[in-house]
Amino acid sequence: MVKNYNVDIEIIGVGTQEGSTIALPNGQLLQTQQGVIHVSLPEQKLKNFASELNGHYFNSSLSSQDIQQILSRPVLNDLTFTESKISRCNG
Repeated sequence: MVKNYNVDIEIIGVGTQEGSTIALPNGQLLQTQQGVIHVSLPEQKLKNFASELNGHYFNSSLSSQDIQQILSRPVLNDLTFTESKISRCNG
């Protein structure tokens, strides 16, 4: 499992706990033979899962403020720094 490896887990939940239907590009709602699908964000389950893995959970609407919060995580900054060093060495 992930706990046995040296990785950081960042879980990003997009949506709401109240949920909603999903509109398709043609304007119709996503549905099965049983009817319209209503999806909701299982936020507490995602928080628990992140906690079990010593990770972090973020709820996001994908606004610029949310994205900045996610990108401000030290892990992502370290990854960006490492990728930047690799790019300079190879390029």
